[in-house]
Amino acid sequence: MRPMAHNVRSGFTMLELLIASVLVATVSLAVWSIVEFSRYHVGNAELRARVQNNASLVIDHMTRNLGQAIGQTALGAATMPVDTSDIGGNRAIMYWIDSWPVNVAPLPPGNGRLDTANDARQAYRWYGTVGGNAYELRFCPSCQNANCTNCNPNWNATEVIGTNVEYWGALNPPGPAGTVTLNGNSVEVQVQVCNDADGAPIACGDVDNPRVTMRTRIKMPAVSTR
Repeated sequence: MRPMAHNVRSGFTMLELLIASVLVATVSLAVWSIVEFSRYHVGNAELRARVQNNASLVIDHMTRNLGQAIGQTALGAATMPVDTSDIGGNRAIMYWIDSWPVNVAPLPPGNGRLDTANDARQAYRWYGTVGGNAYELRFCPSCQNANCTNCNPNWNATEVIGTNVEYWGALNPPGPAGTVTLNGNSVEVQVQVCNDADGAPIACGDVDNPRVTMRTRIKMPAVSTR
């Protein structure tokens, strides 16, 4: 007579299920942490690259244009090659570009010396931290009056070369009108850009609102130091 067969069921004990659940949760948490870490740092790197590109555009634009300034380092108030007087209460820098009036074309541009009757005056204007154009740096290709409050095209329509500019200024600026205006034929400028210059709700310089500062000395070969 054969013995009766017993039904044997294989399975997991409660302890085994608990251990498996803990292992799965641990691995999932580790994978999620790696993904979040990578996403955060990639996003932060993209923000910083965007801010750095913005600051670089400002520096490149100013280097290209200020590098063409003409004049002498010691001139009267009306003929300074570089002037950092405010424009409408906004920080600014103005300078002369060697050029010929339209009615003498096709002569080559410029005569190699400062001639305020014919040469063009250009300017950069930073609108500071308040108003409709706050944190913008704008470029005027042709000032229409001595203090450049009138620009062609007008200041509200002219080129915006920098946004979210937290700070901008000349570190080696001209002196007061009528005095020696430069310490040689160069101007040192600094620009400070944030991803969001307003800083609300995340302050400039925070990892989620990176700040980039660039500083350069712009040589002006056409400016005489004699």
